[in-house]
Amino acid sequence: MGRVWRDRYGPWPVEAGLLLGFHRVRVAAGLAGVTRLETEGEKIRAWKGLELEMVGTKLPRLTGETAIDKLQELEGWLR
Repeated sequence: MGRVWRDRYGPWPVEAGLLLGFHRVRVAAGLAGVTRLETEGEKIRAWKGLELEMVGTKLPRLTGETAIDKLQELEGWLR
């Protein structure tokens, strides 16, 4: 969808790219079976049903500095 919009309307504002990234994360979460996804600071909380997903004994962490970086990390983590 993003490519079609770009072809039709040209470059879009950063906010529109973030909105598309947010929806890509939502789709990836659904495909991964995640029923609830939250971030707090650098912590990722993802539930599959009633079970919280962990990396070893810790919550997964985001390392990106910008919103775009964090969305890309989330999408990659979910795949």
